[in-house]
Amino acid sequence: MHRYEDESVRVDLQISGAGMTKVYNLRDVQSVKALGLPVQTLDVDHLKNKYKHLRHLPLGGYAGAQPRLLIGPNNCGLGRALRTREGSLEEPIAEKTRLGWTVKGSGTTSSTDAEIRRYHVFQICACEEDNNKEILRLLRQHLWSEQEVGYGAECKSQSDDDLLAVRQLEANTMRVEGRFESSLLWRHKDSDLPDSLPTALKRAHCLNQKLLRQPDLASEVRRQLDEYVRKGYARPISQTEAVESPYWYLPIFPVVNVNKPGKLRIVWDAAARSEGISLNSLLLKGTLRKYPETQKRENYVMQVMTFGASCSPSCAQFVKNRNASEFEKQYPSAVKCILENHYVDDMLDIVDTEEEASNLARTVHHILSQAGFHKRNWVSNSRTVLEALGQEKGAMVQLDENADKCSENVLGMWWDTKEDMIRYRVSPRYKQGEVLQGKRRPTKREFLSMMMSIYDPLGLISFFVMYAKTMFQEIWRSGCQWDDPILEAEWIKWKRWIHHIPNIEELCIHRCYMPKQLSGHQVDMHTFVDASESGFAAVCYLRIKFGPTIHCCLLGSKTKVAPLRLVSIPRLELMGATLGARLAYEVEMSLTMQICKRIFWTDSRTVLSWLRSDQRKYKQFVVFRVGEILDTTKQEDWRWVPTSQNVADEATKWTRTSAAEADG
Repeated sequence: MHRYEDESVRVDLQISGAGMTKVYNLRDVQSVKALGLPVQTLDVDHLKNKYKHLRHLPLGGYAGAQPRLLIGPNNCGLGRALRTREGSLEEPIAEKTRLGWTVKGSGTTSSTDAEIRRYHVFQICACEEDNNKEILRLLRQHLWSEQEVGYGAECKSQSDDDLLAVRQLEANTMRVEGRFESSLLWRHKDSDLPDSLPTALKRAHCLNQKLLRQPDLASEVRRQLDEYVRKGYARPISQTEAVESPYWYLPIFPVVNVNKPGKLRIVWDAAARSEGISLNSLLLKGTLRKYPETQKRENYVMQVMTFGASCSPSCAQFVKNRNASEFEKQYPSAVKCILENHYVDDMLDIVDTEEEASNLARTVHHILSQAGFHKRNWVSNSRTVLEALGQEKGAMVQLDENADKCSENVLGMWWDTKEDMIRYRVSPRYKQGEVLQGKRRPTKREFLSMMMSIYDPLGLISFFVMYAKTMFQEIWRSGCQWDDPILEAEWIKWKRWIHHIPNIEELCIHRCYMPKQLSGHQVDMHTFVDASESGFAAVCYLRIKFGPTIHCCLLGSKTKVAPLRLVSIPRLELMGATLGARLAYEVEMSLTMQICKRIFWTDSRTVLSWLRSDQRKYKQFVVFRVGEILDTTKQEDWRWVPTSQNVADEATKWTRTSAAEADG
């Protein structure tokens, strides 16, 4: 080992064997040339064009780049090969490491320079850096962008990809012998598919090794695959048929949901890449194989949509809606339920009587069965309805009134059917970890993962999530790296935050907005907005008046952290008012009841002044937001409320009371 150092460059040269293999780690190529050593500039584009197995890899050259990090032997594991891609014997080998894709081997572009041919090259593509850039883009867009993303009164036009997908669905979807057939939604008309069999076989080998170690998992995987063949979801094809037609071989892998113990789902990995191309990369968003026990390979072709293809959800949705539209004149209420109150395969609806509920469920089941969709696992807060549906063939219902059995996962939230309440639970994988118990500091990556795993579509616990968002912004500003533990200041706040998790699990919110005895009386919607230096928030309530009786209920809320760039409090208050107008519009559009009056509350007199003045005399920031607010609301709808009575204040100034409680 020879080391050359001066004030401007540090070079490690390793010379070994008769082949004179040299490994350079340098900051200045010219300094190495001064030592009399040959240095080759690698033309990666030439390699990718020359060698087919490198063609679709995310490789980039480093010509003109300046090395920034010297990796010592204590981090040699970063260069360990996780995946490899080989060509012929004399061709370079591509390896995926923790630092990204690398190319090893002879990188010469000329056959005349015998000296350079003896040197081996090591090329690194900074894929991890690209991934972090994408994470940064998404965080800026969804967490602290100055554009209040999430709600809006404007009608969004369909993209070109969406229009192309709709055209394909309309042209290629047809009913055949009581079932619907459709096509994959191809992004391009003529897609050149590489040979995906080698990748699928490697993945099958890895899966087989895993199944050999876990006999119970292997048994369940085989049972499900056999079930697919028995039901006709997949059919075998001969080797001749496989050669005659171009097939894409899909690797499979089993997935277990910790929230659904005992339930295993098989995923067909349409994101698996062969020569840099995956099936999903060729599909718009809008072959089954058994795991090998022997050397014999069996080929199957899927007859149904697979779980894992990017276009499967939109295709299923289109077929569901087209089938329902054929029954619109005969069953208008049930068709409306299918078109408007379904999320993928989940149905969620409400009616006034138990008889209506039973009839609606039967009719929906009948309509969907005409397209091969069979509704199961009916859940209701009425035992009478469940007993009626339990008499239907194949209609699986839950009749156990044990307290632990009455909470059902409905669209990501827990519905206590016995008490008719919405509740929240912490996933077991987090609850059992040291991080959530406060025994270990989370890394920046762990913090983001836990924060984004909270599913709260209605914003019923947004006051709790908001504090995590502001904490993460502080972590981001601190310069903490993705896999470094968070700093002491954020660690203290983290412990305050997790201190309240048991209280969140005890929280219960009435599912039904309006008690039956108050139906048909005056219903007003009140929206509160607020802002602080950490962010802004909006929350909507219903106020139902029946004589001297007044009933209020929470509809939903929306929060957003302040932009990374410094913004004044009055402007943040205006952004909060814009968010409130958008939230109120979306909520009102989703309600089936008639709203008599809408009232908006803010504790900012500046916002009220902007709304009641000629906005043309203000700067564009104010003009655009005031204009949007007045598109969906009226000036007289806005009123002032003291800060102490502004309920939206609970989200923007969470630490005022909660931190004191946690410290106490």
